[in-house]
Amino acid sequence: MAKLTRESIVPSLKQGFKVGLASLLTYASALALGLPSSYIGVVTAVIVLQAYVADSLQMAAYRMSGTLVGALISVLVLAVNPGGDVYTGLFLFAALAFCGFLTSYAPQFRMAAITVSIVFLMGVHSEDWRIVAIDRVVEIALGIACAVLVSLTVWPQRASALLRETLGRYFRDAALRVAAMTSHFLETQRAESASDAGGLDALLAKSRDVATKAIVQESRIYPRAHQHVLGLMTTAERIHGGLHAMANALAAESGEPASFIMEPEMRELAASIEAALLSLADTAWSEHTSQRIEVVRGALDRAEARLQELRSLGTTRRFELAKLSQFYAFYHALRRVGEALTRN
Repeated sequence: MAKLTRESIVPSLKQGFKVGLASLLTYASALALGLPSSYIGVVTAVIVLQAYVADSLQMAAYRMSGTLVGALISVLVLAVNPGGDVYTGLFLFAALAFCGFLTSYAPQFRMAAITVSIVFLMGVHSEDWRIVAIDRVVEIALGIACAVLVSLTVWPQRASALLRETLGRYFRDAALRVAAMTSHFLETQRAESASDAGGLDALLAKSRDVATKAIVQESRIYPRAHQHVLGLMTTAERIHGGLHAMANALAAESGEPASFIMEPEMRELAASIEAALLSLADTAWSEHTSQRIEVVRGALDRAEARLQELRSLGTTRRFELAKLSQFYAFYHALRRVGEALTRN
């Protein structure tokens, strides 16, 4: 259970207000339309209204599609049910077992099972179960509509905003990792832990999940708002591969520590990448970030020019194969991170 803090109390109060408003709108609309079971619509509104617009839209799609499927199953079962407690129980078991089986393949069938439970059990005790089925679908659709309306118009929380926040944390952590791993490589050629880049995996996985919601759900309503932040997601994916390659090179066994003539160029490159990542975390694709990326581009050119100079002089021959292989693996991994930034 999340702790109530000063930072979380305002969003929590807003979410509570939105849930109450969606429930009130559903209840008032149901009364105005003369629907007999307004509580079904109110419960639906509470279920559908999530903290983020993308989650509300996803839940609305699940609830509506599941409701239609469940209503259809209920109508078919009610049509063939001869009546009586025994047959009613058997048909209820068969319908819900069918929905439960299909839940593993499509989550909508969990909602279908809920609709079957409501429509079928109310229909068997009604003279006109067709009207019962129609009323339940309308009540649920009303709750969905009110929840979506409130989610879109009252303090809308976009998944793209959450993605931007998560990626900001990712870029800040990545900046620290680049600086730390480069220092470890130049000083000891050994990793401080088993995987210096591993701690970023969870942040990137969360970003992927949120990005999927932003693309699938919110892009239909906010076609431009999510494009900017999805560009940051693409950059993070490219950077992540380079960070893991740096960690793998750092963890490779290569004998005793050595000093490198290219240390100034590599430190300059790592520092420029760190600065660009921090700017990306704070201001995204701003003018300041563009300037930082230009610095990275210059550092990449200078490092490569220096390496080609040393190779032409035969300086690299002083290393054993294991140490030379580790150097090239780490250097090119560091370049990979820098180039991921300059590609945008």
